[in-house]
Amino acid sequence: MFVQTSEPPTPDDGDIWLDTDAPNLNNVLWPWRTTAIDYTALTTDVAIDCSAALTITLPAAAAAIQGKPYYIKRTGSGLVTIAADGSDLIDGESSQPLVMLYENLFIICTGTSWGIR
Repeated sequence: MFVQTSEPPTPDDGDIWLDTDAPNLNNVLWPWRTTAIDYTALTTDVAIDCSAALTITLPAAAAAIQGKPYYIKRTGSGLVTIAADGSDLIDGESSQPLVMLYENLFIICTGTSWGIR
């Protein structure tokens, strides 16, 4: 387990990282971002609230850490599209739609692509 103020330089499978500068545990585990415009997810994002019709583009799977999660939820009107970067796939598809209000996906990086959990 790492207890420090910055992410370990090369985390290994099973490593746990706790940011001691975070004001509370919720900020460590679930940094929340709300967007109403097209947005490219950062590797530091976890939860993304989509309040309008838009596209969320995931970072390249090769650039993300294996096991990196994203929780993406539609809270506004209009279609939300979750798009993979370049030739990456999300469960075999280049994109996944959130069609219904409050629909959500929990997506995890496999190291080479993205999987829905």
